[in-house]
Parts: sequence; structure tokens; C-alpha cells
Amino acid sequence: MDKIVIALNLIIDYIDTDEIVSEKDITDYLQNTGFDDYEIRQTLSILNFGVYDSPKAMRIFTVPEKNKITEKALQYLQKLNMAGILDFITLDEIIDKSLESSDQKIDVEQIKQIALYTLLEKKSYIFKNDYERDEEDYYIQ
Repeated sequence: MDKIVIALNLIIDYIDTDEIVSEKDITDYLQNTGFDDYEIRQTLSILNFGVYDSPKAMRIFTVPEKNKITEKALQYLQKLNMAGILDFITLDEIIDKSLESSDQKIDVEQIKQIALYTLLEKKSYIFKNDYERDEEDYYIQ
């Protein structure tokens, strides 16, 4: 799990520095950084590239959102959404968590951390061991 969190941190920073990011760009970046194929696949499964093939659209931010989150942070969120890393539901979750946080304005670095935690939270089942997943499936049925 530690390596996946590190990989997600690297990806979030990488996306901030690059204009157009694809799944191949991120895969190459992680390979060049020293991650093996399994770790890369696990990390990319959290990001869900290609799952959101719906038409790309820009989200219009509300006045309270613009007042709470810096313009650069909002642009960064749009970039994550347009790259296919975030779907609109996850994007809204990140914005909601940002609005609920401290009284200070949220900048890019803070939005990166909120995005990382939200992605990990949504995909936390990946980190459960087989026994925990089997036990959870048993109670669901």
C-alpha cells in the first residue's frame, strides 16, 4: 500500500506539471521512477483511466466554491477531470470536502492532498486482505 500511495503522490504532482496527460504518459513516468508492472496496474486501477468515456465537459463552479478554492486549484481539478482521472461524482466529493475544511482558502497543494485521500478512500477495498473481503461479501449476501 505504501508504494501505491507514493505512486499516487507522484502522479498528482506529475499531472500538475504537464499539459496533457494520458495513461501511457503516467505508466512511462512510473516505470522510469522505478515502479514495477504490478504496482503500476494497482495504482492505475485507482485512477480508472478510460472508464469515464462520457463526453468531456467543464464543470461550472459556484460562487462559494470560487471563494473557498483558489483559481489554480479549481483549474487543477478541471485538469484531473478532463484527463479522465476523476469522474464528476469524485470531483464533487473533493469540492465538498474542500468546502468543509478550514476557514482558509484552499490552494493547489491542499487540493492535491484532498484528491489523494478521496481517491484512496473510494478504492480502499483494494488494500483489504482476502479474509476481510470474503467476510464483507458474506455479510452483504
